[in-house]
Amino acid sequence: MGASASHLYRSHDGIKSISPGVGPGVARRTLDVVAAGIALLLLLPLLALVALAIRLTSPGPAIFRQDRVGQARRTFTIYKFRTMSQRSTGSMITKPGDARVTGLGRLLRATCIDELPQLINILVGDMTLVGPRPQTLPLAAQYPEDVAVVLEHRPGLTGPGVLLMNDEDVLPGAAHDVEDFYFRKVVPQRAGLDLAYLADPTMSKTISLIVQSALVPLRAFRPAGGVAPITLAPGDAEIFAPLVLSVVDVDPPTNVINLNTAMGIDIDLTAERAYPAADVPSSVSR
Repeated sequence: MGASASHLYRSHDGIKSISPGVGPGVARRTLDVVAAGIALLLLLPLLALVALAIRLTSPGPAIFRQDRVGQARRTFTIYKFRTMSQRSTGSMITKPGDARVTGLGRLLRATCIDELPQLINILVGDMTLVGPRPQTLPLAAQYPEDVAVVLEHRPGLTGPGVLLMNDEDVLPGAAHDVEDFYFRKVVPQRAGLDLAYLADPTMSKTISLIVQSALVPLRAFRPAGGVAPITLAPGDAEIFAPLVLSVVDVDPPTNVINLNTAMGIDIDLTAERAYPAADVPSSVSR
């Protein structure tokens, strides 16, 4: 467990307690340092080229810095490649087709290359490889109490919540109240997925999620309307299959996102719940 300041929080059962936050164990922290260090060395030429491309294609710095909520809800500075126009304002939630995102930024987001500077955050101990994604302070303040405990954990570069419920796949378009949808529907489900992993973050589950995340850039080259398959080992799928996901109130209808038949979960953005794969009613489009 990583060291951090104590924080008063309300747990799932409503009991207030003092927590120093929850960091990765020795094995996961060792994996963090070794993997992040090697990745930075190997990817240094790519990082330099991306930084140069950002500077040449839009005014402003190549690196975006922002305060985020870390372990035990302490703030830290996150590093990302800048993907939006400089001095962009508006919602902190980036919806699909957001006009603030630059042309190069769309490619960087689609391939997740914009997140690579966070390898530095991992090396210094602000983040871990697998965990809940770090939120901004205003967004974290709006987390529902029953899932806010996820903010006690050290945030990750990737995690089951963002891996299985990517913004581009689950957020509605411009005609909707995106923030309301995000907090009522997306946050509880993502937090549930992350907490299921964090309840028993074995090395096999961690490595499996890292491997799947490494394949995410292939999403950028999928056919329009397609969904990149997520394939976890059968044993790892057990932590997600029992979850009942409910993502509703999307209009116009959005196609079903098939997470993985092996995991037995379909997220249907037009229905009132996610059905086990074998029980999807005929009225639900697949």
